[in-house]
Amino acid sequence: MHLCMTFLKNITIDITPLRRNRDFRLLFIGQFISFLGSSITTVALSYQIYTITGSTAYVGILGLFQLVPLSISGFIGGSVADRLDRKRIIVIAEVSLLLTSLALAVTAVMDHVPVAALFGIAAVSSFVSGFHRPALDALTPRVIGHDEIPAASALSGFRGTTAMILGPSIAGVILASAGLVFTYLLDALSFAVSILTVLLIRKQFQGERDEEGGFSFSHIADGLRYAWSRKELLGTYFVDMMSMTTTYPYPLFPAIAAGYGSVTVLGSLHASVAVGSFAATLTSGWIRDVQRHGKAITLAATGWCAGILCAGLSGPLWLMLFFFGVAGFADMLSGMFRSIIWNQTIPDAIRGRMVGIEMISYMSGPLLGGTLIGFAAAASDSGTALSAGGAVGIAGILLLVLWLRQFWQYLPASAPTRNGN
Repeated sequence: MHLCMTFLKNITIDITPLRRNRDFRLLFIGQFISFLGSSITTVALSYQIYTITGSTAYVGILGLFQLVPLSISGFIGGSVADRLDRKRIIVIAEVSLLLTSLALAVTAVMDHVPVAALFGIAAVSSFVSGFHRPALDALTPRVIGHDEIPAASALSGFRGTTAMILGPSIAGVILASAGLVFTYLLDALSFAVSILTVLLIRKQFQGERDEEGGFSFSHIADGLRYAWSRKELLGTYFVDMMSMTTTYPYPLFPAIAAGYGSVTVLGSLHASVAVGSFAATLTSGWIRDVQRHGKAITLAATGWCAGILCAGLSGPLWLMLFFFGVAGFADMLSGMFRSIIWNQTIPDAIRGRMVGIEMISYMSGPLLGGTLIGFAAAASDSGTALSAGGAVGIAGILLLVLWLRQFWQYLPASAPTRNGN
């Protein structure tokens, strides 16, 4: 019995950061509700575009309209997060995101909605996210202890995947019963709750100003030089980008669901990936004992690609859902180990800029990959696009590891000092 309890303690998720830190609890709760609303909107927006156009290519093009503004604002937002009050940045950004959700609700009541309007709203939302995410992720390590970072990374993954499981499932039900308007209004409400929890956080999180004062391109350039000097960081960026650029499946889900003749299948497809990710977070206690983080990321990213490849080759829906779940499990492991490297080794003074770069790499892969796989499926079929993308992704990851040997061989060092030495 004792051995069984010890085993369960070693593999189950560690909730120590939630028990110890009030501000982390508030941030966790608020962002969970916000992520839940955003995951609902992600499904609803792709469904709305596919319903209007009947084309997976248009759903894929959505990624380009999100990628370009994000690539611009991510660099600026990272720099701003290192200079200004991160808490205030988060509140302003979430108010803006609330307004974009309301704008989507307005389009849902219009008789004829130009697809360009949906692309435009998505672009604005993506631009704002470039300020929101760096401030949010740079703030998180400030409300927990350094030794709690692995557990906090797992909890963040748990928060996101739980929202990804519930969100698509809720979206499928609401779309089938209440329609698009109510779906988007739920997202707006989720941002209102998140704003309240951020305002309740007691600490202020002022970034570190240098002698130059406000925003400058040299400040961004310093961050880029730092990232380039850290090959283990480059590995986390490039491996994830490779896996997602070649195998991002979500834009194909509306077409796959249509093939099965039910909009509720759309929610199941989205949730299948999240269920796998959820399982990874629930059994994440062991990650604190892993030292070879670069190898772990490589193997996990390869597992994601292999899962997508097998899903593309699957016939029955249940088998496809299973392999999407396997892919989600592997992707969450990759995300947790990437987060550990970032949060344990990047100094606070430069953390905002590094989060900006990480966000661009993390989101550009799916956004660009969504466009590519949408066109690939339009030229062939969904199964071929998924399986071919998985094979290309595995090959690309192996080539990256041969180039970035420092990443493959990475071992964690001691906690960073304030000046990064």
